[in-house]
Amino acid sequence: MSKAMVSVEKLLEWTTEFWLTVQKTLNKLSQNPIVAIEPVDEPNDLNLDRAWDDHVDMDPTEFYEIVYGNDDLTTPLDEAGVEQRVWEGALTYRTCSKAAYILRPILTKILASTYDQPVPVQWRRKVVKKPDLIFIPSARDPKVKIPVMAHDYLILEFNEESFVVDVARQQFGLKDWLYTKNTYNELLTGDIYLPPLSSNPDKELEEEDRRLPLLRAAVENVVDSVVEEWKSQDITWGNILQLKDEEREKLYSDLVKKARERVGPEFLNALANLST
Repeated sequence: MSKAMVSVEKLLEWTTEFWLTVQKTLNKLSQNPIVAIEPVDEPNDLNLDRAWDDHVDMDPTEFYEIVYGNDDLTTPLDEAGVEQRVWEGALTYRTCSKAAYILRPILTKILASTYDQPVPVQWRRKVVKKPDLIFIPSARDPKVKIPVMAHDYLILEFNEESFVVDVARQQFGLKDWLYTKNTYNELLTGDIYLPPLSSNPDKELEEEDRRLPLLRAAVENVVDSVVEEWKSQDITWGNILQLKDEEREKLYSDLVKKARERVGPEFLNALANLST
């Protein structure tokens, strides 16, 4: 691992647990929480688009159906009874675009505060060609083919190297959140057959879900407030890498804890104001 990659890993190691915590919070607040996760014993019976055969190596991929709650079934699934990798995969299912939307401005600000050189944060989309897990919603039209799953992620562009940050990779069973660009490309296939990202993906997502800016603001407020608290200890993103590992990890643990406590209430309050 290069010196630059070690630095990025230490700086952003909190992001993967942070995003998972946000998803757990949203699932608990949802009117349609995850109520069950069922293995698909016969994936060949699924109505998969032909593109799967061309672009995805499905051996030995495991398929799972996610059952979301409705008016008659609203009790969230108890995560204690679910294998951790499957639970985390279900929580992060179809959250990669939201992760890119919410985290890109936060990471851009952090990187600008930490490094002397500019570090652009790029939003990219491809297909995971070697997934260990694939999730599909149980409530779907069986006549409509299931498309290949597009996946969004962020690339940090340093002068000599590029690194991928993927905090929603659990939905495909990928273990690591940080990769070199070359290593990550071995896990993905080309994007020529996918709808390309628009010139303004932020606006595109906001038009699909007007709550997203509120969620991003809630997340940014939590991160900013915690960083403001660090100032009493003379700690900033600019000097956090100078701390001992255990000192830095304690700060990151507190950041995740604050996300667990604050993101939900801030988001709900913003939603209430939006509807009034």
